[in-house]
Amino acid sequence: MQINITFRNMEPQEEIKEYVQKKALRLKRLLNEPIEM
Repeated sequence: MQINITFRNMEPQEEIKEYVQKKALRLKRLLNEPIEM
């Protein structure tokens, strides 16, 4: 699963990236088709 994270109006932080990736991987179990979030 490829996850692209774009920060707008804030500085990128590794903790936020890890949090988003963790939450997105939970969705992977439910979705079979490619999605854009």
